[in-house]
Amino acid sequence: MKIKRILCLAALALLVSVATAQTPPQGAPAAPDPHSLTEAQIKQAESPQALIRLASIYKQSGDLPRLVWALQQLNSLVPNSGELKLALASVYAQQGDSAKTYETLLHVQQQGFGYDLADNPAFAKVAGTKIWNYVSANLKANLAPFGEGKVAFTLPKGDYLFESLGYDPKVVDRTRRATVYWVDVVLAGDQTVDLDKLQTPGKIQRLEQRACEAPAR
Repeated sequence: MKIKRILCLAALALLVSVATAQTPPQGAPAAPDPHSLTEAQIKQAESPQALIRLASIYKQSGDLPRLVWALQQLNSLVPNSGELKLALASVYAQQGDSAKTYETLLHVQQQGFGYDLADNPAFAKVAGTKIWNYVSANLKANLAPFGEGKVAFTLPKGDYLFESLGYDPKVVDRTRRATVYWVDVVLAGDQTVDLDKLQTPGKIQRLEQRACEAPAR
């Protein structure tokens, strides 16, 4: 078990070092060659940043098996990313694994993401089949806008970078500075609102801005 523990520590040291572009802390096991990591070690990683760095290393060196492992683990940690699924599908295609390529692209299409892959060289090995034509056509169809859009609300003028948009306005993460906006919601006749979830009981305040200060330490 000591050998397994040392291997795990060495893998962790590598993941930390590649994620931060720094050498491992003094006293930590020396970081092994990224190309010596096993599938099990890569799939123990829980840091997307470290896995992205590893994936970059494997892509540049052409280590497709380990690139697949890193992207598989990334997709398990970030399951709603169309770009990550597309990246994984492209590596399957480069390996000539048409079944996994089509299966992954179908998941991308079913999640509502759209891409035009007609002239994408990464998929050359799996293109030209009936299944490919079906999958690629449906992915391209997802790019077409549909439905009638209308303005739900208007934000104040300015430059913003919104982290998320959700129905429940309760603020849980107060460990950093941030700003939260609330807007009125018009409900259909059969819809209800759980007032216990609203930070202001009984009402979502119209475009009220509140600063979330980091707590004193």
